[in-house]
Amino acid sequence: MEHLAALMLIVSCGNTPDSCEVYPSPVVGYETEQACEQDIAPVLGQVDRRAGLVIARCLSVDPADDREMEIVWNVTDDGRFEAAVKPVEGAPADESGPMVAQAARQDTRHVLR
Repeated sequence: MEHLAALMLIVSCGNTPDSCEVYPSPVVGYETEQACEQDIAPVLGQVDRRAGLVIARCLSVDPADDREMEIVWNVTDDGRFEAAVKPVEGAPADESGPMVAQAARQDTRHVLR
């Protein structure tokens, strides 16, 4: 059985941080963070240049943590890309199902569940 240790998050931005959105990644989950990091350059090389500025980041995931998790990300006004995998507040631990991705904006940050 594979254990997920890292996720690749790719974000593309137009002229402003408010225009940023998740860009589809050919491979989302990795067994090691090192494997994810090694894939960043080849993946960015395949990105459609019309997408604007494209940023990729590998995010660590604790395979032993069975809580519902979400990816929280933001591109600040000064261009910094912040991203993290965090437990969903108030969500019970659920060992039965896979991680499901849903996009939502909360204030100025973006959340994927």
